[in-house]
Amino acid sequence: MRISLIQSALVWEQPSANYMHFENIICQLKFKTDLVILPELFNSGFSMRTECFAEQEQGFGLNWLKRLASQNHVVIMGSLAIKTALGIKNRLHIVLPDETCFFYDKKHLFRMGHEHLHYSPGSLQTVFTFMDFQIMGLICYDLRFPVWSRNHLKKDAFKYDVLVYVANWPERRHYAWKHLLIARAIENQAYVIGVNRIGTDGNNIAHAGESMLIDPNGQILLNCGLHNATVMTATLDKSTLQILRNEFPVGKDADAFTLDNPN
Repeated sequence: MRISLIQSALVWEQPSANYMHFENIICQLKFKTDLVILPELFNSGFSMRTECFAEQEQGFGLNWLKRLASQNHVVIMGSLAIKTALGIKNRLHIVLPDETCFFYDKKHLFRMGHEHLHYSPGSLQTVFTFMDFQIMGLICYDLRFPVWSRNHLKKDAFKYDVLVYVANWPERRHYAWKHLLIARAIENQAYVIGVNRIGTDGNNIAHAGESMLIDPNGQILLNCGLHNATVMTATLDKSTLQILRNEFPVGKDADAFTLDNPN
């Protein structure tokens, strides 16, 4: 499975400009990749002014994702602010080439940025299957909570093979970003992907990027670097992952955890 990480600056609170920018990039990836991953809140940046840009559940953003996934024969993952009956969600959309849709609502809201005052948390995880890989998506601050990210064996099969984080992770905490991603890959025996933005947002917070792909041993297979606007693509091999899990079956000795809202 070919995966493409899009590391880019975001135009603050200007959805139309961001949609146009990412559409140009995605269209250039047609026939070159299978899965495209965008940063967190890719149409607006990490703004709390949700009254200005939060969309309806079946609004422009989701239809935009469906159209581009279908036209370019790719899966697209990216989060948007979405109005729901339970409040506004920071929602990671996953759209397949046939326009099948899945979503995950961010559970851990970033208190230090007042996200918990403007968004409502989610409570359920989402795992989808594509090209024989089980893939789970989470969002930014979720990275700091290993139990929520935890992989587990069920009937000798892991819950997921690939764990994706989309983010607006500040530069001043970029050391934590890198090392937490590595830790999640090792402890969960899975490929881990982190896609982060670059540039300075409307709150004068700088973002360095360093989007990356990490293998289950914690080795960095792909690194978009610091402050680079770039698209990088790599191929994931399911057989390589399975060999590692068979040779070093640490999952069979993993501790059991109970969450308040398990699924």
